[in-house]
Amino acid sequence: MNRYLKTVAVIITLIVICIHPVFAQNTEQGIAQNYLSLTKGISSGEIVSLIQRGLLVGVYPTSGNNSPNMFGVVNTNPLVDVGIQAPDMIPVITSGKVDVLVSNINGNISVGDIITSSQIPGIGAKNIQSGYILGTALENFSQLSTIKTEIINGKKIKIKRMTVLLGIQKYNDPGALEQSIVKLDSSITGKTISFVRIVMATIIFLLGFVTFIYEISAASKQAIRAIARNPMSKKTVQASMWWVIMIVTLIFILCLITSYILLMF
Repeated sequence: MNRYLKTVAVIITLIVICIHPVFAQNTEQGIAQNYLSLTKGISSGEIVSLIQRGLLVGVYPTSGNNSPNMFGVVNTNPLVDVGIQAPDMIPVITSGKVDVLVSNINGNISVGDIITSSQIPGIGAKNIQSGYILGTALENFSQLSTIKTEIINGKKIKIKRMTVLLGIQKYNDPGALEQSIVKLDSSITGKTISFVRIVMATIIFLLGFVTFIYEISAASKQAIRAIARNPMSKKTVQASMWWVIMIVTLIFILCLITSYILLMF
């Protein structure tokens, strides 16, 4: 019995560790810090970099693909606005969910796609290479209203406002195998899911499956030996066997549910 309780405890601990980051990332943070605007006309939703010009330190629209200078996103209507209030100061959010101006210059954007800076100053786009990234798209580009359009290299580019979960960091483009796994899972679930969540779901499923097979096999062998030694204990052994089957089945179902949550939510 103690062995099964320990197994359940280990699996529950792994489930809590794996699921917690998935739900924790949904916490919306609308806290903005005011910074000096080094140019006129910066709009809410523009991606900005923190730079120094002479003695002045402030923000400026980020330009260039995967810019390492990305600092945050302008939001003129944050939940909380801290810092100096002045005409030349603008609020910038550096973490949490925020509306970002994005374009389809690098292709259409779907939920779960990585967003980065682009050649259009202040405007984000779908990430297509290694480098610094802004965060993760929480909406589908095709379902949003177009704010304006621009003609770049003879191509009509749409600009829209999209909710993005900020997480500025350096990103290494996944290999072909990882991309294939992500695409296969996306085709099955109908949504884009990160490779890390796929790996976690797979590990938990395999852990439950292996536990189920191993415990059933071990219990069956023990039951056969026990009955062979003492045929009169057949009913007691069978009762114990059913108890083991119930526990390991519950563990397996728990792992299946956890894997489903990781993949679908």
